[in-house]
Amino acid sequence: MTQYLSAGFSTGRWVFPGYMGRPLSPAAVRKVTRKLATLHPQLGGLSPHILSHTFATLTLRRGMDLRTLQALMCHKPCETTSRYLHPRP
Repeated sequence: MTQYLSAGFSTGRWVFPGYMGRPLSPAAVRKVTRKLATLHPQLGGLSPHILSHTFATLTLRRGMDLRTLQALMCHKPCETTSRYLHPRP
């Protein structure tokens, strides 16, 4: 993330700005994930929901605590966040 920001990819308040520098809409994210899944069949069921699961799992594996992750994902009960986690076998 630091490399992304220091390279100047994000120019405003949002890490991934959309049209006219505004935040990306949920519809825009769905459109991009559908297009990627079509262009790259190996990504199969790619969706914003899958990206959320991946983000949650990888950040915990890399040492983020559950409460911080819960706040980042805007989940009220911690149980909601725990549904996104996929432990290693």
